[in-house]
Amino acid sequence: MQIAQLRVSPLLPHWDWGPLLTSKLRPPAPRGEYVNRPRLLAALDGDRQDTVTLLVGPAGYGKTTLLAQWAAQSTQPVAWLALSSSENHAAVFTAYVIGAIREIDSGLTRLDPMDPRLRTATPAKLATMLLNDIAEAEDPFALVIDDYHVIDDPGVHAVVTALLEHMPENLHLIISSRHEPPFPLARLRVLGKLRVIGIDELRFTPDESAAFFAGLGIALEEQDVDTLHERTAGWIAGLKMAALSLVEGATSDETFLQRMKTSSRLLQDFLLEEVLWRQPPEVQGFLLRTALFDRFSADLYQAITGQSGLPLLERVLRANLFIIPLDQQATWFHYHHLFREFLRSRAAVELDEAARLEIFRRASVWFAQQGMTGEGVSAAITGRDWNQAASMMRPIVDAAMQREDLGQLANWFRALPPGLLDADPDLASRYAWCLVRIGDLGEAEQAIARAEHVAEAQGDLLSLASATIAGAQRSRFSDDPISLIRQAEHGADLLTRLADQHQPEDDAATDPMLSHMRVLHVMNALARVLRASGLRLLGHAAEAERVVVAAREFARRPDTPFQFQAATVELGRVLIQVARLADAYDLLQEAAAATTIYPSDRRLALLSLAEIDLEGNRLDEAQRSLDESRTSLERSVVRVWWPHLHLLQAQVDWARGALDAAIEDAQEAGRLATESGNQRIAREAAALVAQIELAQGHFGTAYKWTYDAHLAPDDPADYVRLREHLVYARVLMAQDEVDDAIGLLERLLIAADTDGRVADVITILVSLVLGYQELFELDKAVAALDRALALAEARGILRTFTREGLPMVRLLKVAQRRGMSGAAAAHIQRLLTEMGETPAETAKLFHPDLIEGVTPREMEVLRLIAVGLANREIADELYISVSTVKRHVTNLYGKLGVSTRTAAVQKARHLGLLARPKGSTAIEGDSLTDSR
Repeated sequence: MQIAQLRVSPLLPHWDWGPLLTSKLRPPAPRGEYVNRPRLLAALDGDRQDTVTLLVGPAGYGKTTLLAQWAAQSTQPVAWLALSSSENHAAVFTAYVIGAIREIDSGLTRLDPMDPRLRTATPAKLATMLLNDIAEAEDPFALVIDDYHVIDDPGVHAVVTALLEHMPENLHLIISSRHEPPFPLARLRVLGKLRVIGIDELRFTPDESAAFFAGLGIALEEQDVDTLHERTAGWIAGLKMAALSLVEGATSDETFLQRMKTSSRLLQDFLLEEVLWRQPPEVQGFLLRTALFDRFSADLYQAITGQSGLPLLERVLRANLFIIPLDQQATWFHYHHLFREFLRSRAAVELDEAARLEIFRRASVWFAQQGMTGEGVSAAITGRDWNQAASMMRPIVDAAMQREDLGQLANWFRALPPGLLDADPDLASRYAWCLVRIGDLGEAEQAIARAEHVAEAQGDLLSLASATIAGAQRSRFSDDPISLIRQAEHGADLLTRLADQHQPEDDAATDPMLSHMRVLHVMNALARVLRASGLRLLGHAAEAERVVVAAREFARRPDTPFQFQAATVELGRVLIQVARLADAYDLLQEAAAATTIYPSDRRLALLSLAEIDLEGNRLDEAQRSLDESRTSLERSVVRVWWPHLHLLQAQVDWARGALDAAIEDAQEAGRLATESGNQRIAREAAALVAQIELAQGHFGTAYKWTYDAHLAPDDPADYVRLREHLVYARVLMAQDEVDDAIGLLERLLIAADTDGRVADVITILVSLVLGYQELFELDKAVAALDRALALAEARGILRTFTREGLPMVRLLKVAQRRGMSGAAAAHIQRLLTEMGETPAETAKLFHPDLIEGVTPREMEVLRLIAVGLANREIADELYISVSTVKRHVTNLYGKLGVSTRTAAVQKARHLGLLARPKGSTAIEGDSLTDSR
């Protein structure tokens, strides 16, 4: 066997980089049970390159056999890559893809799988190198990637996604998987560049089932073939099981087929009599014991039994007992999943509990000796060897959390007996951290309390500090800033006490990367970042910026790269709060692209980038960041960022005019936030729904929300409820309680100014402008608008203005007519352009005599008068009182210089404030210039 050595990358200590096996790069030879399938071969041929073919179906549906058959007869070169878990990393995967292409023609690629650049490149860089290289090849070829379902690494998904989105014209990509891979396939479907061969196409037809048995020399009547085909539903592995029983003659064909016709049980129910009981006792024992493991080897069998496993393994291989090799060296194997489940059910019957526990305990020791820690922990837990499990877990917990391998880790912790955690503060604190990172905030709260109690009882200050800082992180995810700051500061105090007690010689014989002082520094850096986050969540932007800048400098060390990136993301969040959007964008892009960043922090960076793009009305860019964050979340068990994602998605939907989708996303954000215990996001989601409903004129829904949210005009101006209060102020205006709305907004403005939250200052000013206009306090309205524009112009803020629609158009036109400085005037024109307004469209909305008089609410009343509604009907439509309607009508009469409803409507149409009825003609002089 020819192999090319691939050295282990020091940057990937948790990946076991073995040799690059050329045998993985060649399609398997067709087996004896080969069945010609021209319908599928034609589908694989296709009629063009730059196409993706996806084979999706469970195990045992002949995907690999079909692809091997196609590759053998294809007229174009076919590069082949059979994946295993060893290629579950972007750099390793890319190296194998290059090796597969070189296997068919070294001239197709200039890249070398041993190129050291591959080992340090990001997935984006790997994809670029691969795409450019493939595109330069002159001849078309196909690349088959088999068994993609073994891949769960986001980096590999990113490389393949790039191939899909920028498919070179000379490449035909074929991927097989047991389930649909997490790729963005919708665009390929629309472009007609995706072919999917699913389970319905892969299953044998009745004719193919007949051909299968005939190829094995099994003569069956047509009705018997139909019976077997019906029982197996065309499942190829099931037909193979039936064939094994028929070929080896454990029972007569007639008896077997008769039982297949009359029994309602599935085919696997016959495995006991037709397969297992036909084996000698020593082979049965081998099958039952090895099936307890997801994968096994002869050495593992020897470790759990003390007997040589190689002779028995060879007998099982010769008997073709549904055993599948996992590596080219034929060292590791597993059974077909249905056969394995059957064997496990039999092991539960034939092996007593003590024997099964002893098997797993021995396996755990052996796995540990082989450096297979994860499998060793699982075996120890299954064997109830709790001390062995705990000792093996300790060294890998931090790396697993860093990689976000949290699901299995949490399952291990949950399996440990409570007494073990109660006696081990270090393990208890790590369990708390695991739950916090997943987002199981309720369970995490209990785990944190237990870890703190155990650590205090045993005087373990380091574990106590770790549990306390885990509590701070939990408070951050649940948006509880007061607790967050308190816990972060307490954790920092504990770390200071520990540092004072530490002696430098304690680390003299210790690896510097694992030293006591390094651990203290890492935790201290995180505590500082968390404190800054708490200050930001309280709205203290200026102080938060000072603290996070200092935290970032504190973490600017080679041994704290993850904490440095966490501080970078937090600084980006603070800069959004102070409306320094360009600086925030640069920082967040830098962090999102960094290799030394926790996945959770990267998602927050992506969500923050989407928020900035949304404010700049760059909706496509915002959606791309949201999609990338969603893809990352879908591949993990982490749930804390889902509510934030849906909340931002709702705002993007609203900006696109997809109001139903916006409300649906906001409601989903609220549901998920409530489930995770984040009441702040739940309240903000409900407020967003009310805001969208109010913008559509659905006043009843918005009014009901104010009661459900328990809001009042004299509420304190707390930042934690700012988003709700901003929407509430609009509801008050819609109810003609404008004075109350302005009073609330002015208090909010003072607080935002005090804290340096420039972004909030602009948002509040925009609301105040509309409120002042309602009260005809036009000087105040224009002054507030001038200030908002001055702050927004240099910061590229658009969405805060454009989402206001027609009322903002009116105000911007007023400001434009009054004259503004060059920069502000340019920003006004940009805003009007963003809102799609042209001079011809806006001119009819304004009249020199009335532009500063008629309010948006009075225009609503005027339109309802024009369609013939009485005062009571208008009040019901707008959810206001009849007396308020009468006041608006009286104001309109005065401003229009009329005394009746009919005259008011005629005058408004003459001035262009209302549309004319169809078929009417313009009155002479009916223009803005002649109407004076």
